[in-house]
Amino acid sequence: MNFMYRIFCESVKNFFAINKEGEQKNEYRLKIAQPIKALADKSLYFHWKKNEPLKYDEVNNLVYEIDKNKDRLHSFKTFSWDLWGHGYESMPSEEFDEETVREQLKLINLLLSRQYWL
Repeated sequence: MNFMYRIFCESVKNFFAINKEGEQKNEYRLKIAQPIKALADKSLYFHWKKNEPLKYDEVNNLVYEIDKNKDRLHSFKTFSWDLWGHGYESMPSEEFDEETVREQLKLINLLLSRQYWL
């Protein structure tokens, strides 16, 4: 497993463990972070591909946005390659709220910067 991807997966797990404790207070963050779970869990991603097309599309849109922002956010450059190597698809969609996508990208950047890596 690639180093950047491993950091991301561990950070996602830690993020949900930490934020679950204050679930009421962090409800918005937890809600927007749900598709990020599938970036760290390929079995969930492929489950959504078969059974949850809207969730699957949201993850693929995030992969697209990560790739689109790889020159602006340094950590996204390596991470986009890791996602491609793990079989994630990059497909844009206008179905998702731009503000939510921006917040998701900020969170992904935090997760990659080891803010939640223990």
